[in-house]
Amino acid sequence: MRQLILASIFIGLFVTFHFLSSKIGGGLSNFSPFIAFFFCSAAFFQRSKLLLPAVLVSWVIAAPITSIYNGYAPTLAGVMVPLFAFAVITFVGLRLQHAAPWKLLTASVGSGVFFHIITNLWCFFTDPLYTKDFTGLAQALWTLPPHPGVIQPTAFFLRNTCASTLLFSSLFIAAAYLPYLRPQKQGTITAHQAHN
Repeated sequence: MRQLILASIFIGLFVTFHFLSSKIGGGLSNFSPFIAFFFCSAAFFQRSKLLLPAVLVSWVIAAPITSIYNGYAPTLAGVMVPLFAFAVITFVGLRLQHAAPWKLLTASVGSGVFFHIITNLWCFFTDPLYTKDFTGLAQALWTLPPHPGVIQPTAFFLRNTCASTLLFSSLFIAAAYLPYLRPQKQGTITAHQAHN
């Protein structure tokens, strides 16, 4: 019951943060915790099996609300493409269970880059804004704004994606390892020590 309550709170906080960052826009565009938490909840899946479903539910709720608020009708492809990217990121996280923190942080930032490439490749192939050549590909991944009326180039969104993923992954990993950094009473065996 306690984990279910925490998961519910977690979902509410995620949806609220994702919506507010989209509403504020500007420097917070694409500054989202979802990539980090898909990755980290998979990497620490053995500690909390409710966390990964909570992240998924949060994104399923937040993504269409944010799209509608920004004036874009949610589409099946617009849901499935990010979900595919999240599935790959989750798989990588599961493969890196028990990895060192620096490896987790490196992989989380790589997950942000991967998500940017996959979602913007989909935009490149489907959006008439981009010419279907190398110039259009470079524009979709780096130089052009992702939509008319948006000032910042896609490189700006990549920066925010990687920065937010690194920040939230760092917070998640620090919280996960914090119990092991506390002084232990003599004769007390931690869960980490018991596994070694």
